[in-house]
Amino acid sequence: MKPRRGAARNDGDDTGGYSHGLRKCDSRHCKAPNGDAGRSIRDLCDFICWHSGLLHESIPRKISKLYQGKPPLSKIYPVKGMAKPRMTRSDKWKVRPIVAAYRAYKDELRIMGVELDMDRFYHVIFVMPMPKSWSEKKRDEMRYTRHQQVPDKDNLEKGLLDALFSDDAAAWDGRVTKVWADKPAIVTSTDNMDVCPESIQQLIQRSK
Repeated sequence: MKPRRGAARNDGDDTGGYSHGLRKCDSRHCKAPNGDAGRSIRDLCDFICWHSGLLHESIPRKISKLYQGKPPLSKIYPVKGMAKPRMTRSDKWKVRPIVAAYRAYKDELRIMGVELDMDRFYHVIFVMPMPKSWSEKKRDEMRYTRHQQVPDKDNLEKGLLDALFSDDAAAWDGRVTKVWADKPAIVTSTDNMDVCPESIQQLIQRSK
């Protein structure tokens, strides 16, 4: 049977799996038959395998170059993430405290040199400080675990992008995580970071 145009080649293995740019994918979706149904399944597999590190040959070179040839970059900045407040017209002449705090947040990010590469995938971890009112027992239980309170991760990401860019429409692929810790920080990376408590702890301790 003649393979579809642009499909990843079969590597000759008995399983019929397709050969990817980095390593072979054994997903059954890659072994879908030809035809409209099989083409739709394989196109979906192209996208899934690309994000999981299995690059199909059928992915356009122009896009795959964004991921290839560039080593992952991770940085930690000792600043607390902040959501962007809703602006009003009166903020131009009567600045509210929340607006003044966000402007100071933008200045702090600029001074620390916080940056994101909009041409690449990014993973941002917002490390949120635990309340001082928590007992030592609760702090030990919650340290480096999931932060599931306000502010929302969407609002934190929006606040960061608006602070760094005049137009954040260039952001096309990213992931945001929130965790608890003793001190606030913003961790940025061009690779998917492990967010289990042990990995977060090691990441923060290495930055000290």
